[in-house]
Amino acid sequence: MGQKAIEQHYSENAETAKKSNQYFGEQEIDVMLQLAQGVTAAMTSQFMVKYKNPETKERVLVDIGLNIKSWAKKQHVPGFVRFAVNQDRLAANEADSFAKRDYNRAGRHVRAHWQYSYALVEILREYKQKFPEVFEAALEARKKD
Repeated sequence: MGQKAIEQHYSENAETAKKSNQYFGEQEIDVMLQLAQGVTAAMTSQFMVKYKNPETKERVLVDIGLNIKSWAKKQHVPGFVRFAVNQDRLAANEADSFAKRDYNRAGRHVRAHWQYSYALVEILREYKQKFPEVFEAALEARKKD
């Protein structure tokens, strides 16, 4: 009986370890969490929302994004997001098809892009469950852009 418990422990931890080393592109996360295209990008960076305070009648500006990456500064929070620019770190949805005659390279061309860890996917899932209105606001903001 003790051996089965040990085997089960290693089996469960192996799955967790595998997931912890896995990274996903924005489109994959949008599909996994049933988000509209671009919402993951908005929620993982700076996302400003303004509203009118009902008591003071003043406009208030609040950042509700996770701020784990900055494209302009090429900064990110290690362990949650990484900036991938080479074929070895390619997520499933981060390639362009270029014709060999146009770009002097065959096959898939890798765009520089952000990839997100499984841990971040879980944080986004929890954020969405607790505050669905935030994700709705992100969607509305993306529609206006």
